[in-house]
Amino acid sequence: MIPTAEALSALSREDMVYHMLRMHQELEQLKRLIYGSRSEWFVPAVSVNAVQLTLLEVEPAAAPVTEPDTVSYQRNKPADKAVKVAHPGRMTFPAHLPREREIIEPAGLTEEYHKIGEEVTQELEYRPGSLYVRELVRPKYARKNGQGVIIAPLPLRPIHKAMAGAGLLTQMVVEKYVDAIPLYRQIERYKRDGITLSPATLNEWLTETCKLLSPLYTLIGGKIRGAPVLKAYETPVKVLDKSKKGTTHRGCLWVFLDPQDGYVYFDYQPGRGKENLKLALPDYKGTIQCDGYSVYQSVFQDDENVKLIHCWAHVRRLFFESKSADAVNAETGLTFIGALYDVERLAREGNLAAEQFTALRQEKSVPVLTEMKEWLITRMQVLNPTNPVYKAAQYTLKLWPGLIHYTTDGRLAIDNNEAKNAIRPSAIGKKNFMFFGSHEGGERAAMLYTFMGTCKKQGVNPAAWLKDILLRLPYFKKYQSLKELLPQNWVITKTLN
Repeated sequence: MIPTAEALSALSREDMVYHMLRMHQELEQLKRLIYGSRSEWFVPAVSVNAVQLTLLEVEPAAAPVTEPDTVSYQRNKPADKAVKVAHPGRMTFPAHLPREREIIEPAGLTEEYHKIGEEVTQELEYRPGSLYVRELVRPKYARKNGQGVIIAPLPLRPIHKAMAGAGLLTQMVVEKYVDAIPLYRQIERYKRDGITLSPATLNEWLTETCKLLSPLYTLIGGKIRGAPVLKAYETPVKVLDKSKKGTTHRGCLWVFLDPQDGYVYFDYQPGRGKENLKLALPDYKGTIQCDGYSVYQSVFQDDENVKLIHCWAHVRRLFFESKSADAVNAETGLTFIGALYDVERLAREGNLAAEQFTALRQEKSVPVLTEMKEWLITRMQVLNPTNPVYKAAQYTLKLWPGLIHYTTDGRLAIDNNEAKNAIRPSAIGKKNFMFFGSHEGGERAAMLYTFMGTCKKQGVNPAAWLKDILLRLPYFKKYQSLKELLPQNWVITKTLN
């Protein structure tokens, strides 16, 4: 908070310098957020072994921690309800859209039958770059003796009686949950092809698609809750509050990543508290890597079945953001952290096995950590508590056991960036969507982000996977297990008829 002129006049010269430095650091952070790169690379002038650690007698003060503004969504006063009119009936597709006829002959067709007509069912389909109408033509045959008529059954479709085919449903999902294109923008694009679709129709298609995919979502959730190691991250989302017009509710998307099997799982909860984490990850046993968010500690710190490890990337950011207020100490901290990441780079370049990785960390990283801890303790003794480096050191020492645990197991990562990257599409989506329309919308988004994130992690084309799965799931009872439909195990097959 910026002090008033009266408050500044009452400050000593030293306190006034502190306030000036605090405002300077805040201005630098704001400029970096608006104009600068988000990169936090730091290249020290000397290696960590050559750093001379000296105690500063005088240190600059810290920038204040500012609380985020409360944002609410202001809606215009709705107009008077229109008089209900009769439903116009099923849409007629424009004549300029190309037609592709598929003739489905009935089984058991013999010379005893002669064709008496056909039934035509039209689907609005999509292939990359264009809409087209898929016509499922089923000729009808009657026995020549007039006793009986046969026609092939209509193939099972992703949404029963819907005019949208699997390709169009796939495109809608991928555009929204991979490319962050809101539904209203998709609707405007379809209008250019002469197809007018309402938001209610597209929302219904999303709902029905999620119902079809829900067994796979449940299956991935079970895989996540049984994984020995998880990376966890969370991001707040705004949700329209139906009970209070013109405002939004603060929901949360929790993401859990299994680094061993490559599953990415999103769980929507109406809050970010410990009760929500318990619902998102009930009865978990294993290792969780997370940042310093206090909810993880409050839920798992006394649970002997859960081991919490923490993230060096978050620590690095705190020191990086302190450079404008205390460059010497901040750069010393960054030099230590850079040395730790150098060890990780060497291991990756050498393609080391887990046991070799552990040995390398014990040899190279542990001495750096030992020296760094001593330096952090000294910073706490000599720096002013308002100095951002003091706060970074305080944060680091508080989480120290969880920060150094990665050195004992080569299968563990030094940071939680993998989970943070997994949640990035939802962060981009938040900027475009602004909010979820309801808690149910948040749950649907979590499900679809799960599939799209897992496909990305597995290097699978999400559009190819989803279209094939939407065609196959209506027949899922013919499969021994749904596991073969997961992105990890997926092999594209011929379309089932």
